[in-house]
Amino acid sequence: MNIPNTIIQQQKKLLIWKLTNIKTKQTMTREEFKEKAKQGIDELFTKIDELEKKKDDVTDDLKNSYNDQISELNKRKEELKLKFLKLMGATDQDWEEHKNSFDSTYATFKEGYYKLSSFFK
Repeated sequence: MNIPNTIIQQQKKLLIWKLTNIKTKQTMTREEFKEKAKQGIDELFTKIDELEKKKDDVTDDLKNSYNDQISELNKRKEELKLKFLKLMGATDQDWEEHKNSFDSTYATFKEGYYKLSSFFK
């Protein structure tokens, strides 16, 4: 089975992010984690907006797939926003649950971003 190079690169980036995230989560306070989460989603949302502006640069044969992925990412974007809001309002009792839920959703969203950005590589 021949796996395209862009998919391998995406998976490497995702793995590096997960390993970095696991390491830093162990030493971060709640407030530091919230700030890092906010910075992360702001950065990703900006990158998604930039990719949406490039949709005219996608070849005609890939436009439908590209538009489907943009649509899916926008749905996930709303889910990520909701998880972030829950994280911000988490109590001591449900902090770990909301943090893990946010991490999972963030990783999925970031993976979708890498998939979408592969249209331009």
